Amino acid sequence: MASSKQKRNTGTKKPVTKMVANNGMRWFKLLICFVAVFAIVQICQQLYRYNSILKEVDSYKDQLAEAQADYDQLQEQKKLLSNDSYIEKIAREELGMVKKGEVLVAIAKNSDVPTVNKSGDDSQIVH
Repeated sequence: MASSKQKRNTGTKKPVTKMVANNGMRWFKLLICFVAVFAIVQICQQLYRYNSILKEVDSYKDQLAEAQADYDQLQEQKKLLSNDSYIEKIAREELGMVKKGEVLVAIAKNSDVPTVNKSGDDSQIVH
């Protein structure tokens, strides 16, 4: 009879070492999952930062190209301003200056010419 009690008890009890091993393995798997999720989140954040830095670099490259074009234009203008004939041309065209003994002749535009009413009344000249 003692052997029949022993058979019944061994079938219902689980070994303690196997439960601890399963429980420890479960925590280890959970820890690995958390580490993997954390790593994925960190990688995504780094990729987002990298892309934003690339956009910023492109913006700075565009600004540099714009500044270089402005610089080249200013260098060309500097060369022209050292030329006396160019300075004279600017003074005549933009400032309306003339040399001594010259007379400035300006051509009137249509809007500068007074118009007359068609009714023939000279007192109603529109300027």
